Amino acid sequence: MAERVRGRLARLDGWFARQSVLGVVTVRLLPVGGFGLISYGYGTTGARLRPFLIGSVLASVPSAFGYAAMGAAVASPGDINWLAIAPAGLGLVASTIIVTKWRRSRRAARAATTEPVPASA
Repeated sequence: MAERVRGRLARLDGWFARQSVLGVVTVRLLPVGGFGLISYGYGTTGARLRPFLIGSVLASVPSAFGYAAMGAAVASPGDINWLAIAPAGLGLVASTIIVTKWRRSRRAARAATTEPVPASA
């Protein structure tokens, strides 16, 4: 089991190292953890600094907007501020896309390993 975990961690580290700004923005927008937790996770990988910083700055804009909109909603509780839901909706859409792609790749990998190998003549 330890070998399996090490293999998964190595693949995850490779994925983080290959990601560009879009990858960092995507991870930042997922409702997995706060900026501190994600920064710590990135710090333990081979991710490059420049894409990480640029992606972090870009991803902080929707978060800051969401916090401001939620603060405005608290200040006037009778009014519904639909813009406060936008960051959560964006995170939900990003999470759905990533999980769907991950499931498809897992199915494709399973199908590739279970296909019978044709005998060579």
